[in-house]
Amino acid sequence: MKKVHRIIFVDDEQNILDAIRRSMSIHLSEWDICYAIGGHEALDFMHEKPADVVITDIAMPMMNGKELIEQLVEKFPEVVIIVLSGHWTQSLAFSELGPRVRRAGRVCSDRNRRWISGSSAGCLPEVPISQRHAGSP
Repeated sequence: MKKVHRIIFVDDEQNILDAIRRSMSIHLSEWDICYAIGGHEALDFMHEKPADVVITDIAMPMMNGKELIEQLVEKFPEVVIIVLSGHWTQSLAFSELGPRVRRAGRVCSDRNRRWISGSSAGCLPEVPISQRHAGSP
């Protein structure tokens, strides 16, 4: 039986989560997808049933994405963390968070949708941002 990967999308804006939900609806048979309004709800989901991948925004009130990522790294070291934000670049993500974050980019670009599809299907690239940042492919 094929493993169903669990993915949590995290944002503080319901309309963003609704847009992601619509674009990800074609994957419902392949993935267990949750949508968390903010970092606290994402951590609650992780404690109930840990996800394989957490895809989070950075600019959020209460608990920002950086704080969420720090807690995820500490409590769930196996989770793959992806930052999708209109506010961050890969370079900034690396300088602020280091190599634990696998990807940074803007929400809803075709390239990121394809990357998320491949990542969540178990095809994560082995090259973290830190190596790409140093000039590797």
